[in-house]
Amino acid sequence: MKTVTLDVLDKELSNKFQNWQDSDFEKRKRNYTEEIVMDIPNWDKYYQQIETYNLNWAEFKYDSIKDLSNIDNIINLDDTGFYLFIVKPNNCIYDMPKNVFYVGMSGENNSERPLRERLKDYFRLDKVKKRNAVMRLLHKYYPNVYVAYSLYNAETNILKQIESSLIGFFYPLCNKDDFPIDLKQDKKAF
Repeated sequence: MKTVTLDVLDKELSNKFQNWQDSDFEKRKRNYTEEIVMDIPNWDKYYQQIETYNLNWAEFKYDSIKDLSNIDNIINLDDTGFYLFIVKPNNCIYDMPKNVFYVGMSGENNSERPLRERLKDYFRLDKVKKRNAVMRLLHKYYPNVYVAYSLYNAETNILKQIESSLIGFFYPLCNKDDFPIDLKQDKKAF
């Protein structure tokens, strides 16, 4: 069943991605133009809040997961933590270009749900379809989506604080909630 579910997800994402790719250049240019926020004061502010937590990041390519047990092999601990959906080319120069499109966490509401279990939701078509912005990201950039993650155990309020600071730092396009208080009003304006 796990393989069948991932095969259906792969077929959906591959087909939608190919539709985007088959467009002429002008349409692709229009569809692949994304707004990014590069705000130096917020980079400095939120970096200072994040750096005290010593987050250690690793990553894997989204489309490399062919079976949900692959995630168990990549993350073999029951820790909570954070994840980033990143889009970048398969061949980077000086590890660029790349953009963080989504920031998330596991362990909300004192659930202590492990990060690996949270990430598995993004490999179940029925679950990821409920997240319109992430689904659109996957449709547009499927073979170039990477998942960066950092395991980190803490109380929910600390996890939420770190997630909010990560969102403030990256200002990711696909996040709608959990922005720091001082950025929430501006985000809602878009």
